[in-house]
Amino acid sequence: MLIKTYLLTMITGLACCGAAFAQEHKTYRCKVADVVTLAKDGRLRSDNNSLMRQLYDGAIIDTLTAAVTYRDGTRTIWKMIQEGNSANDYVLTPKTVGLDVAVAATDFVRVRAWKENPTVSFLVFALDTLASGPCEVVR
Repeated sequence: MLIKTYLLTMITGLACCGAAFAQEHKTYRCKVADVVTLAKDGRLRSDNNSLMRQLYDGAIIDTLTAAVTYRDGTRTIWKMIQEGNSANDYVLTPKTVGLDVAVAATDFVRVRAWKENPTVSFLVFALDTLASGPCEVVR
């Protein structure tokens, strides 16, 4: 009887923790609030007509599958190189063969969904352009 109780407790605990872990991964719709580009003089300049704004404003980011769905309906699967938690951002980079470090350093998406900050935010960096803004939970 004691073994059955122990096994039942273990199975219940695993089911509980597995479900809680799965719930941490959410899907977010993000809005671009700011875009800056590195100008020829080495300064950051506001870029309101950027391709980055057109591409990422309204993008849906799934932190479980690392899928990014752009507002035109195009979907790209990125590589999750860091899982988010209460102290770390979700970090996605383009899928490349062997993960080229230079690509990871110049093209990435970060989603900050920290429990102590009620506003989820995202940051997208592509070579010389940076976009950021708030996100809302879709599911």
